[in-house]
Amino acid sequence: MEARQLDRDWRARLTHDVGWWLFAKLSVLTLLWALFFSGTHRSHVDGTAAASRLGLAAAQTSLWETTKLPKGDCCD
Repeated sequence: MEARQLDRDWRARLTHDVGWWLFAKLSVLTLLWALFFSGTHRSHVDGTAAASRLGLAAAQTSLWETTKLPKGDCCD
């Protein structure tokens, strides 16, 4: 009889401890998200600003110029 009671006690204690550790972990992750990844820390980026920062306008025009087919009957 006492063996069953001890068996229930350690399982209940383990379940209780795991539950609290999961709650603590979720709380810490929520705090880290709020400190580093929330919307107040994000900057607005539009397509024009991103293209100018990455130099995409120059790369696209130079790539387009090199891949244009010459006019005429080369593919007919």
